[in-house]
Amino acid sequence: RSKVVSVVAGTVLELKVDRLSSVTNGQPLVVISVRDDEQLNADLAAAEADLRLVKARMDLDRIRNVSSYSQLRAELQVERLNHEIARIHLVQAENELERTKKLYDEQLLARGSGSARNDFGYDVALRDRDALRAEVAAREKVVAELEAGVNRLQAAGAAEMGESDAVVERTIAAQRQRLGQDEQSIVLRSPIDGFVSVVDHLPGEKIVAGETILVVSAEKSDRI
Repeated sequence: RSKVVSVVAGTVLELKVDRLSSVTNGQPLVVISVRDDEQLNADLAAAEADLRLVKARMDLDRIRNVSSYSQLRAELQVERLNHEIARIHLVQAENELERTKKLYDEQLLARGSGSARNDFGYDVALRDRDALRAEVAAREKVVAELEAGVNRLQAAGAAEMGESDAVVERTIAAQRQRLGQDEQSIVLRSPIDGFVSVVDHLPGEKIVAGETILVVSAEKSDRI
């Protein structure tokens, strides 16, 4: 009688013989999975949890980007409004400057000698016009910078939204494949010619190292 024993712990994947089946020396009898399913699932779950955590962090960063995008858009709207108001004031200032200049020119023609331009508010109107021109130019620059920032955040957010999910799913699939490849199996063979006299474990059952799975008995005894 010879015991068929696994030297490592694992799970019985397949029995290639039944009880009382005749066997020959070296014939495959049992296939053992060295890595058990529970451990495999636990490793996979841990890997997936790590990746989900990474995804959650990426989502948080994306939310922050969305918040920044919303804030920047609000600032852009306010600045556009301020720019439009400044343009309206500039038009008014140019009209006022034109009016004071016209009054000054008319007075100059009527009297034949010029009064001070400031008597008609010309210098003040000129100063206001120039100040508003500078303000409009500055606000145009700010609006352009804000628009560029909004466009960058919008493009980045759209790219990240699809890419982060795809990256995580691809990585999880790769982990599944790697862990599946790590699973190894060993084949236990008959040590003698004879028949299977005892079957101690069936497919799906877990075994510990050194545990007997089958017993093969010889057809006849060499000595008594």
